[in-house]
Amino acid sequence: MKCLYCNHENLIGAIYCENCGKKLTNIDNSFYKENVSKKTFSIGRSSYNDIIINEQSISRKHAIIEILPNNEYFLRDLSSKNGTYVDDIKIKQKHINFTSRIKFGSYKLSGEELINKIHNKNKTNISLKKSIHDASKNKKITKKTFNKNIYIIAALAILSFFLLYNEFLKKSIKYNIQDIKTSIVMIVCKTKTGISSGTGFFITNNYIITNFHVIKNSIDIFYYNKLYSNLQTATIVSSSKVLDLAILKVKFPYKGHILTFGEMPHIGDEVTAWGYPGFILNNLNNNIPNVIMTDGKVSSDSYGVYPQYIIHSANLAHGNSGGPLLDRNHNIIGVNTLVIPDKLTNSQFNAAISVETLKRYLKNIGIQY
Repeated sequence: MKCLYCNHENLIGAIYCENCGKKLTNIDNSFYKENVSKKTFSIGRSSYNDIIINEQSISRKHAIIEILPNNEYFLRDLSSKNGTYVDDIKIKQKHINFTSRIKFGSYKLSGEELINKIHNKNKTNISLKKSIHDASKNKKITKKTFNKNIYIIAALAILSFFLLYNEFLKKSIKYNIQDIKTSIVMIVCKTKTGISSGTGFFITNNYIITNFHVIKNSIDIFYYNKLYSNLQTATIVSSSKVLDLAILKVKFPYKGHILTFGEMPHIGDEVTAWGYPGFILNNLNNNIPNVIMTDGKVSSDSYGVYPQYIIHSANLAHGNSGGPLLDRNHNIIGVNTLVIPDKLTNSQFNAAISVETLKRYLKNIGIQY
C-alpha cells in the first residue's frame, strides 16, 4: 500500500509506513475499487467542474486529477491561463501526494486538502448508490428481474437520448453557422479612386467593427450580406490609426445574432477566420456574395501590448481585413488585420488584433457590448 506522505510502497495490510512511520491513510485500493464512481475529476471556476474554485486567477477548466488503481494521484494542467504549480514548479503533469504544495493560479492548497476534496466529492455518489441498492431489496420482485428491467429502461433511455441529441446537434450547428453568417458583413467603400472592400461584423445592434485601413479613404461607406436585399449605409463614429480599428454606426438597427466575446487563446487552439476576400468583389455578377470561412490554429504566443496581436494559420486574403477570428465555440477572439509573407518558406503569417485590445478600445470610447 502506497504512503501518501512519502510515496513509499508498503506491504498489504500495513498500518504504519515503513519509511516515514506515519499512519497509512484509509483512502486505499478498496475505496478505489468499490466506491469511487469517477476516476478523473475536473478542477476550475465554472459550475460544470467536479471541484469548483471560485477564484479569478483560475481558468474555467483549469486542470484534471486522476486516481490511479495503485493509490496514486496524477495532476494534469489543461493549458490554463495562469498555470498549475506543484512545489513551486510550473507543471504540465505530475504525481502528487499529501505533502505536495499545489497552486492553481494564485489559489494555494496542500496535496492532502485536494485529495480529501476528491474523496468528499464521491461521498454523495456512494450514498446515492447505497440508497438505491437498499430500496431495491424492499421491492417485491427478484433481484434478477429488477436488474433486467433497469437494464432495459437504461438502454431505451440512452438510445432515445442519442437519437434526440443527434437531431438537436444537427439543427444547432446549422443555426449556429447561419447566425455567424448574418452577423458578418461585406464593407464596400467609395473612394476618390474607385471602390474598395473589406469585412466587418456586428458587436451590438447598432455598431459594426472593422479595420481602420478598410475605411480610411472612404467618401461613402456601405455594408451588406445575404440578410439584406440592397446596400445599407453606415457612418464612422470612432477610429484609431494606431490600433487599426474603426467603429461604424448603422442607420437601421440589426436584429439578428450578435457574436459574443471569448477569452485569449493558447498555442494550438483551433480557430476560424470569416470574411469576404477581395476576389469576391470582382466576381459578383450582381449576386450577393457568401462569406468565406477558413480554419487553422493559433501559431504562437500573442505579441505586443496595445495593440496586441494573435498569430494564426487560418488563411487570409485581401478583403478579409476587419473580419472576426473565432474560437471553436464561435466566440470572438480577434479582428483579422494583416498578412505577413515569409519569403524564406514561401508561406505567410496571419495576424489578428486580440479580443483584449478590442475590449479595451470599446471601453475607452464608451461603447458597451
